[in-house]
Amino acid sequence: MSNTVYYGFSDKISLTILMVVILFVAFLSSCSKTVPLCDDKKTVKAVRAQAMEILLDDISSVASLGAGELSEDERRMFKASMSVVVGNIRQKSVDENTNQYTCAADLTVRSAGGVESMPVTYITTVHDGEVQVTISGLQ
Repeated sequence: MSNTVYYGFSDKISLTILMVVILFVAFLSSCSKTVPLCDDKKTVKAVRAQAMEILLDDISSVASLGAGELSEDERRMFKASMSVVVGNIRQKSVDENTNQYTCAADLTVRSAGGVESMPVTYITTVHDGEVQVTISGLQ
């Protein structure tokens, strides 16, 4: 007795259709316009990146009062010496009409000058498939 199974032409078509459906679903899920939650990795990464840019712009503004704006090398040096941690993340509200979340968190900045924590709020949305945040309270 043989346990050999033979697949016919219709089985190959079924398998091909199944593979196409799986690829289509994977494509749609990767292009999702759904806004990630306040504590999602993509959201937290966007908050950290925007907070870092705001802080570097503030440092550059202070530098422009003295010797001039920061050079790209100085910006990289400051960026490398600072860390931004987003903690105590909470969702404040959801706007279904505009598809955005309003969130609150504690932002902790560590640098050579010490450690500073501050409460911030941020609004998270998705534009062209990219998570975008708008931070307020970072002074």
